[in-house]
Amino acid sequence: MKNADERRRHERYLAQNLCVELAGKTYPVVNISSGGVYFKGQGFFVGNPLTLVIRSQQDEHDRIKAECKVVDIQGESVHAEFTKPTMPLMHFVIGHIGQAMGVTPQYFKKPETVRPGPGAA
Repeated sequence: MKNADERRRHERYLAQNLCVELAGKTYPVVNISSGGVYFKGQGFFVGNPLTLVIRSQQDEHDRIKAECKVVDIQGESVHAEFTKPTMPLMHFVIGHIGQAMGVTPQYFKKPETVRPGPGAA
């Protein structure tokens, strides 16, 4: 069986103002990565499939649905791995990681428009 360090293929980032909504309950997110989410919660078991919503606590409309599987439980915290990572999900996660780090990820920057100079065809 793999140890916890071998499973961590993705760098984790502290989640700022994110929570998980699942079955009518809200759980605070501790950290997030492009591979999954780590949140405070009880009543889950390893292998448990989850369909959850990750959302901003500051903006009710800033949310994304995610299909996950519980891969580890440590006390009252749950490590859930994304099982169907979609582009919108990755955009959401990377955007929040960038926001937490105070940067705009290069992937999301719009390319600069080059305007033709005088006499260009």
